[in-house]
Parts: sequence; C-alpha cells; structure tokens
Amino acid sequence: MSKVFIFAGTTEGRKLFELLKANNISCTVSVATDYGANLLSGNSKCKVLSGRMSKEEMLSAVKKSKCLCLVDATHPFALEVTAQIKLVCKELGIKYVRLLRDIDEQKDMSDSLLLFDSVKSAAEYAKDKKGNIFVTTGTKDLSTITETIKDTSRIFARVLPVEDSLLKCIQSGLCEKNIVAMQGPFSSFMNEAMFRETKTKFVITKESGAAGGFEEKIIAAKNCGAITLVVKNPESKSRGKAQKSYSYSETVRLLEKILERKIAFSAPKIILASIGPGGSGLLTKEVCDAVQDADVVFGANTILSNPLFGGKKKINSYLFSEVDEYLQNHPECENPLVAFSGDGGFYSGATAFARECQGKYSSSVLPGISSVNYFSAKIGSPWQDWKLLSMHGKYCNVESFVKSNQKCFVILSGKKDLRDLLERLVIAYKNKIIPEVKVTVGFNLSREDENITCINIDDSRRLKSSSFSDFLPLQKEGLYSVLIERQSLPDLKFNAGIKDDLFCRKKIPMTKRDVRLIILNRMSLSENSIVYDIGCGTGSVTVEAALIAKQGFVYAMDKNKEAVELTKMNLANFGISNAEVVQKTAPDGLCQFPVPDCAFIGGNSGNLKDIIKALLKLNPLMRIVLSAVTLETLCTIKEAVSLFPVCDLDFTQVSISHTEKLGKYNFVKAENPVWVVSFSGFAGEKKSGS
Repeated sequence: MSKVFIFAGTTEGRKLFELLKANNISCTVSVATDYGANLLSGNSKCKVLSGRMSKEEMLSAVKKSKCLCLVDATHPFALEVTAQIKLVCKELGIKYVRLLRDIDEQKDMSDSLLLFDSVKSAAEYAKDKKGNIFVTTGTKDLSTITETIKDTSRIFARVLPVEDSLLKCIQSGLCEKNIVAMQGPFSSFMNEAMFRETKTKFVITKESGAAGGFEEKIIAAKNCGAITLVVKNPESKSRGKAQKSYSYSETVRLLEKILERKIAFSAPKIILASIGPGGSGLLTKEVCDAVQDADVVFGANTILSNPLFGGKKKINSYLFSEVDEYLQNHPECENPLVAFSGDGGFYSGATAFARECQGKYSSSVLPGISSVNYFSAKIGSPWQDWKLLSMHGKYCNVESFVKSNQKCFVILSGKKDLRDLLERLVIAYKNKIIPEVKVTVGFNLSREDENITCINIDDSRRLKSSSFSDFLPLQKEGLYSVLIERQSLPDLKFNAGIKDDLFCRKKIPMTKRDVRLIILNRMSLSENSIVYDIGCGTGSVTVEAALIAKQGFVYAMDKNKEAVELTKMNLANFGISNAEVVQKTAPDGLCQFPVPDCAFIGGNSGNLKDIIKALLKLNPLMRIVLSAVTLETLCTIKEAVSLFPVCDLDFTQVSISHTEKLGKYNFVKAENPVWVVSFSGFAGEKKSGS
C-alpha cells in the first residue's frame, strides 16, 4: 500500500517523492521515461514506475497502490495527461491534488518577447521571418514546428540526451548538427553562448517558470538581440482555472492534513557565495554551479541585479536575522544561497554571517576574486606590499597607516566615503602629518562603467579651494576602491613612550612617560581596541592609546575646559584622527560612546564608584586601569574596587628616578611615586553594598 501516488513530470514532483521517502512515508511515483526514473531511487516503501501510461494503465496502477491521495505534478502543458489523471481519481474516489510550479509573470513585455497560445502559432509567426530558430519546448511539439517551418536547416533543438529524444529529432527532419542534446538546468550565460553559436534570431519556449529556466532564456535571448516566442502556460493564473492548484510547500502542508502526520524538511545548508567585484566575467565556476542549484538567493539589490541570478527567486536581504526568519517560514527551501560582493575572506559580510550560522545551520563560504586582485592586475602593481584597509561601513584611521606604510589599499562604501577620505588626506598633508601621496581611484571595478583615475595630493591651488567638488574626478554613486602611495619613504614605525617634552602641557597635570608605558601595558591594548580615557588631562594617554589602536578609537573626557582644549591640541600635533574629546564629568556622557574594551581613569572628581559601576555595566568583562599619587586616592580606589566583581586585581607602586647633570656630576632625581591599579571585570554577582 502507498499512502501517496505521484505523477511526476517536473522537478517539484521529484522533490516531493524524495521528501516523502526521507520521512519514511510509503509512496509511489510514476515518470514517463527511463531517464526520469534514473533521477530517482526507490526502496521497500517507496516505488518508482517508469513509462507512459494509458488511462487504463493509470487506473490499474493507482488502484493497486491503495493510496489515500494522488498528487498530479505533471508538466503544466501536459493537458491530456492531467485530464486522464482527474478521471482516474474521480472513478476511484481518491483525493486529487494539483502541484503546479509557480509561474512568475514576465514584466518586460517589449518587442523582444511575444506571447502565443500554442506552439503552432509561435511557429507560424517565425515561419516567414529571416534567421535561425532555437527550440526549447522538448520533442513532443517538435514535429508541429518542422511541419510549419519547412526549412529545417534554420531550426536548432535542445533536447534531453536520451535515445528516444534523438530519434524524434531525426524523424522530425533535423540533421545531427542541429541537435543540442544536453541536460539542464542552464544559466543565462550558457543559453547566451548557445544562441550566439547558432546565430539564433528567434527562441521558441514555454512559460515554464523558474524551475524550467524561463527567465534565463529570456535574458540570454535579449542579450543576443533575439526575440523570444513564449507559449503561454494553459494553467496560469492569468487565464483562470477551475481546478485549484497548490505550490510545493502548500502541497506538503495539505499532505500533512491528509496523512495526519508531520512532514519534516531537510535542514538547509546555506551557501555564502562571493561574486567578486561585480563583473559577470569574473565569476568562478563553483559559484555559478551553486547558483544553479539554489532555490532562493539572498543579497543586496545591487548584487541581485547581476545576470547570474536571472530566473532565481531573489530576496533583497543579507542579514542573518532576516534570512533566518525567511527560512523558518519557508522550510521547503533546502538550498538557500546568500551572495556577497568581493571575496569571502576580505572584509566580507560572509565571515560574520558564517559565525552567526554556527549551532543553527551548516554553511559554506565560496571564495571570489577580490577587488585587491583585480585592481592590482588592472594598474600593473603587485599587491604583496600593500597594507589592506576598509572604510566600507566602518571607521578606519587611514592617515596613521599612510604614515608608516608605502602603499595602502582601501575599500570604500560610496562617493561620500571617497570625499571624506580625500579631505582627510588633504588636511593631513597640510598639517605635515603625511607626505605627498598619489591616490589611484577605482570606480565600479570590472563593471561596464568602470573608471580608474589618479589624484596627486600635492597641488597647493587645489588645497586652497573652498569647494572640494572640483577636486573629485568622479561624481557617480557606486563602489570605490583607492590605492594611496607615498611619494617618499615611510616614517619609522611608532614605538610607545613619547618623550614628555613633545606634548603641550601648560599647567595641566600629565601622566609621565615611564608611568604611561606601564598604564598602556596594563590596558592590554590591541589594534582594534575601543578605549576610554577618563580625566584625560593633557591627553598623553589618549595620544599613545590612539597610536596603538590604529583600527580602534579612543574617547577622552575631562571636566576641565583647558584640559579638553590641550588634549585636542596634542591630538592635532600628532596627527591623530581616531580620537574624540568631550568636556564632561564622568560618569555623565559615558553611555553616548560605543562599548569599551578598556579604560584608564586618571581623574574621577569623587565619582569613582559610579564611574566603575557605569563602565562594568557597559562591558562586564572590560579592562580598567587607574593611577593614584596620594594614599587617600589609593584608599578610595581600594574601597571602590572591593564593591565589584573583579579579577586579576593588581596594585603596583612605581618609583622612577632620572639623572640630572649639575656641573661635572650626574645627580639622581626621583619622581613622585605613583600607584597603578589594574583589574578586569567578570560576570559574577556584585558584592554586598554595591
């Protein structure tokens, strides 16, 4: 006994059979050819029948199966077969379910696409027109076409690579060189190659939907200047139909009700495909194959406009949360693909997406050609010595990297990023922070409107221009990449511990160099750190922290207006752009900054307990360092820290002495002792009194 009987003439029918088999539901599937049967594998509960059936044979097979319902998943153009199946169901009193693939309405009804009610009427139209005809309607209607168009040398037919199909082509009058025996699916690129090779002027096809590669044919024909003659689907919604039909997912849900059991879909594996800079010629075969297998494609609109995705169901989204929501609502989607520009390993959203997939979905990243590779080859400059940076949706302290690297490559989000970067480079040049540089700007690399131009930031006339618009060679919105090349050797690499006399000090207290080095060490800074400097004073810690955290940012704060102005002055003198200073009394204003990794508290105005509490609320695991020059301050620190869950608590007294020359003698001069206190938070419970 089979609970479900399927007549499968489409991909959806075969998918349904495999799904029922995976759920251990007894079923029988009938396909018209041995070729179709070879695509399926049965077992003791799931049987595969091969061969075309008459109504009597259908009646016998369905009756023998004792099924609860019958699913008609035959081709939408197989009207006679559908009519026979309906009669069988009516005679046996079996529930009939019509599984019909979705047919997307073609919006571009231009001269390159014409609609017909039948294959014969499409052939009649092309009969007296000049040019070759490429037929993709299968062998069933081929004789109708060759009987209408007597000059069969004009006709090229693409059919399945099986003996029966080849025999029907020859019987219809086609010579061997006009037969393309291949199994799909076919991408628009593959179709276009075939149409160009055969000098096609007309393509005869059926309105077969995404599963039949309908849009891929239309796109390819339009690119070749050919006209597509479309035979309308007789069961399309636009023509109306008496019998209700169901989509694939609707059919599964209906079967759940009939069988009174849950049908589980296979867990999807998400493909994260990198499509390179955007040009169609730079796509890898691996990515093209993955797109062919995908049942839905996610990505930004600019990416989805690529012809590669023609004919696919497209969703304008690339955020994990949105993709996850869609997959939860569409469990039938077993092969989702998320497309990203560039290479999956170079500042790509694919990396973060794959990380979010962990524990919920299996995923795989397909690499692509990066803009670095492409730009390097285009301008003839090897990229092994480039410093690779990104301003694409993030801040980057480019000036700092230009100071210490001969060549810096930066990817940008758009025109605004380019304008901001050039303005920053001009300011840095005028302030003698960076030397003369040549900026090579790449716009929409690998695409039809690609543009590459150079700008030299050394022109005094341009630097004095009140309007920056005349400085920009490109005004279009799009994707930009730049290569910044110094015209002189790079500066020496920065070493922590700037001499105290290089800072502007006035009457504001300053954390001295040797103590500053210990503080920087205890903060455990990295290149990407987000740092708070509370009670920044002269800004000496702010400056040194910003130079270490090149890809991060430092947020400085002081209640004293003079200290804030002095810190700003020192930041400008050292060419620091990844730091911001505000006049506030902590903890007020801390919540306006991004979550910190570490903080230095040089002054607290009696608010130490509240400051620590606010910091640990922002990041319970952050690193905090404090300094004290009096025993009273040290006791205050010790008391405040005892109220919070901390680890790695350390109290270090620093006593520094320097030599001072007086006459012919070197005297040892001691600095005031300083206490450096450091600790990290941890996700424990607060102690009593906090």
